[in-house]
Amino acid sequence: MGKAKLGKCRVNDNPLEINRIFFPSQYIKANPEHKPDQEKSIPITLNHTILRVNDSNNLYSVEVMIMLDKEASVNTPYEFDTHAFGFFSFSDPDIDEDKKKYLLGTSGIQILIGALREHILSITSRGPWGPLTLSTIQINVINSDKKNDD
Repeated sequence: MGKAKLGKCRVNDNPLEINRIFFPSQYIKANPEHKPDQEKSIPITLNHTILRVNDSNNLYSVEVMIMLDKEASVNTPYEFDTHAFGFFSFSDPDIDEDKKKYLLGTSGIQILIGALREHILSITSRGPWGPLTLSTIQINVINSDKKNDD
């Protein structure tokens, strides 16, 4: 097998800037009925909200909620319902609104999903069933200021 080529990426090509990320709500509970030697299924539900903050032209909030789909889950080691909230701005406030919505709906949401994945992993690493790493989550491009319940 040959050497892999490394791609180059200019870091400042993305004008989206993270101002702050925090976790306003966290619920994680070990499942006492979990059987580690049996198959498990951990389906999740993801909701999000994207809003402009106080009529600002350049400050936006993104909230992502990830929770276990209890009815569809099988032998899950943990129940969880966690929220991440982030404030984002743009290095160039004159970017058109459609591009801002696209960047918030793709990069902004993925940043918060990653933060939640790491947060859940950290908390469950001290749990009885060991650390829980959520699988990858594919999102569609979101061009809406409204909540997405898909």
